Amino acid sequence: MRTGATRAVMIDVGPADGHPAQCLERHGITTLDAVILTHFHADHVGGLAEVLRASDAPVAVLGTWVMEGAQESEGLKGRGAAASSRSRGEQGALGSVQAALEQPRASLGALAPGQRLVIGEVTIEVLWPRRVMTEGSVQNNASLVLDVSAPAYHALMLGDCEREAQAAVIEQVRQSARRRAFDLVKVAHHGSSNQNERLYEAAAARQAVIGVGAGNDYGHPTKKTLELLARHNARVWRTDTQGDVDALATGGSISLQAQR
Repeated sequence: MRTGATRAVMIDVGPADGHPAQCLERHGITTLDAVILTHFHADHVGGLAEVLRASDAPVAVLGTWVMEGAQESEGLKGRGAAASSRSRGEQGALGSVQAALEQPRASLGALAPGQRLVIGEVTIEVLWPRRVMTEGSVQNNASLVLDVSAPAYHALMLGDCEREAQAAVIEQVRQSARRRAFDLVKVAHHGSSNQNERLYEAAAARQAVIGVGAGNDYGHPTKKTLELLARHNARVWRTDTQGDVDALATGGSISLQAQR
């Protein structure tokens, strides 16, 4: 989220081989005001060291306060060897975050529900997590759910939260949507089928972005989730088929552009 001509806040940094610095360079970003890690799974935090090196100033790194499941793979435990063999992205990666933070210019803090960050014209309100959930993946359901607003847009960022955590924030999202319609929702968990339809109904966002790897063996995004978004009249943008998706502020609104 751009906070100035060459400044931004980054939410999640992708895996270690995701080349996030190239994304920053393409957008002319040289300074990061903050990096927010929604949860500590490798596919969301692995690129942190690269991102910190790319910033020309010290970076505040902020993350979920929930540490359970952050150190080892827990997302698919108990679901069989076949499922476990596909869980590389679900591996807890707090260790790699701590290693990246050994750089003297970085610090780590935790975000809690009710906190509000105002950086330039961007306001970020933390809606979740309010408690630890043991249903499903502990770390996925510990994902920061963020209500982000700027003059040109209002966005809902869902991390990888699953249906249990999604259910817990429905009323907050509904109230926020009443105050100002959501322009954009970052679909939870790469478009998996583990969604709460009432949350998307409450958000009623006109645009839905699914960050998902091409050819992934999870089958994401699922047909069920794509149909859910269609029922609520959201235009879907997918990074697996469309490449990077840019949301461009133009006056008082945003327009989305696919890079492929």
